Amino acid sequence: MEPHIPHGMHDILAVIPARGGSKGILRKNITLLGGKPLIAYSIEVALKSRHITRIVVSTEDEEIAEVARAYGAEVPFLRPAELAQDHSDLGDSLKYTKARLAESGYMPQGVVHLSPTSPFRNPRLVDFMIGKLFEGYQHIITARAIPATQRGYRVLDAVTGLTHAVSTQQLPCSRTCRPYGVLTGDRLTPAYRGTYVHYLDDPVMLIDIDTHEDLRLAQMIVGCGLFDFGAV
Repeated sequence: MEPHIPHGMHDILAVIPARGGSKGILRKNITLLGGKPLIAYSIEVALKSRHITRIVVSTEDEEIAEVARAYGAEVPFLRPAELAQDHSDLGDSLKYTKARLAESGYMPQGVVHLSPTSPFRNPRLVDFMIGKLFEGYQHIITARAIPATQRGYRVLDAVTGLTHAVSTQQLPCSRTCRPYGVLTGDRLTPAYRGTYVHYLDDPVMLIDIDTHEDLRLAQMIVGCGLFDFGAV
């Protein structure tokens, strides 16, 4: 069933944060996966989405900006170097990007964040999650359910979208999970519902490329055609 698009929700921004520095894999965001730069997968799924109307890559790196533009994304400005360090808060860089766009008069009704290190998404997932913004949710988050076998957890508050530490004695009856940045987003117009958490059970979708071992696994999956990236 097609999600109802309410009046005033016609403009959805996709922000792809991609800094130039990386320790585990040098130049990770533009390293090749299946013959194309890693960042290309996030740009391409955004281009395939029926609901995303603008794609902006947030980077401080000129080479990444050039690659991003070649694959169809905008890089209207470079972010400051201080927002692209190992210790930098990703939330601060996203706020900076939205603030700079607002200065030019651009105010979307919703925004989704696509990390380049999670290449295994398809447009069905993207549009399903954006549909939850249309339904009135303030925040959308992807997560993985975890078994209650450890002594301590990070538990997601379904209203605020924030996590906090609890012991096993404090665990609520609700599902325990680990948030994953496969896709997160926010409704920027008035909302009447809290946070929608979508649990992923496909282990391929949960691959977050941080090490060379992760990259080798991703190369094998792409090379063998084991993931459906969706129609062009």
